Amino acid sequence: MLGPAAEEYQNAAHAKKGLAKRATMGLGFVSFHDWIDGALPDDEWPFLLRKLKPPIDFFKSLGLGDALSDSDECATLNLDKYLARRSEAAAYAFAQEEARIFGEASGHTSATSRKRGMGD
Repeated sequence: MLGPAAEEYQNAAHAKKGLAKRATMGLGFVSFHDWIDGALPDDEWPFLLRKLKPPIDFFKSLGLGDALSDSDECATLNLDKYLARRSEAAAYAFAQEEARIFGEASGHTSATSRKRGMGD
């Protein structure tokens, strides 16, 4: 795993220790919460990215195990890109929920529900 300035980390614990050291020297952030509280628009943080989902803190994603998929991507995002991805994911989730509610209210069910006999 590569860290800032291509510093190589052996594992997540080593990466967290390296980031903490950099933060105490004024070179970065210790945690996602530290980053979100103090990031300037160009400051970056590593994330796990999934289509139409909010970015996940990369270090938190290391514990996802079997929930990870081959389509997941890892990337660093600056604050503006993080907020844009988060906003897009929220808008998508809202639209999905709204469509579900309106579908139920109008008596329409999804094709999947009809196939299973749930829409009768």
